[in-house]
Amino acid sequence: MDIKHLIGRTISGIKRKKCIHTDDTGYLEITFSDGLQIVIVADYTAYTRMSKDEYPTSIDILEKDFAEKLINLIDLPQEDMGTKL
Repeated sequence: MDIKHLIGRTISGIKRKKCIHTDDTGYLEITFSDGLQIVIVADYTAYTRMSKDEYPTSIDILEKDFAEKLINLIDLPQEDMGTKL
């Protein structure tokens, strides 16, 4: 999904998620007032030799239905979200 499709939409809900088997990737499920649901994925990508750390990071936007087919996600408790948002 292209980020330009998100401009002007109103967020009505946010949930932090995690993969049931690993904890090294961040997931944020966002629900918009028009019913669109997406998952933002913060992950590592392939080795490039150009990164300050060993692997570069990436941020991807997936439609929720597509993300659920790829990744076995579970909700994190709301209190784990802290006040960072």
